[in-house]
Amino acid sequence: MIRGYFSLRSGNKRPFVTCSVEFPSTTRPRRQMVTQFLIDTGADRTILAPGDAEKLPGLGIVPQRLPAGPSSTGIGGRVGRRIIDAILKLDSVAIPLALAILATPTESVSPNIPSIMGRDILGQFALFIEERTNRVLLLDASEADALAL
Repeated sequence: MIRGYFSLRSGNKRPFVTCSVEFPSTTRPRRQMVTQFLIDTGADRTILAPGDAEKLPGLGIVPQRLPAGPSSTGIGGRVGRRIIDAILKLDSVAIPLALAILATPTESVSPNIPSIMGRDILGQFALFIEERTNRVLLLDASEADALAL
């Protein structure tokens, strides 16, 4: 079971999970960073926000040199993105993915937007969000199957 948490941001409680992001294609030893991801069941993909992407040059990764991916479209409009191979580590679970990195924020994109964990990762878990008791849980298949629901 992976435990997330609620965080008060902009006056609202929002569900987050903290995980390590490892970049295996970089020089050895593998580079990694710890990031908070907003759990977003409406997002197709997991995306590293510009604020978190600012940490990448310190790991020897230059986002502008990464291959371009398709633009991301959301409530704030359309923004370009870059793609890098990564491994998300949630406790003892390691999930490889092509991580999308949002381009540098423009006037139409808030620089304070969080990184987002989308359904490409969430779909591998049973997700329980219960604000009343402040529980954010991601259960693997065996844990979810053991529940008598």
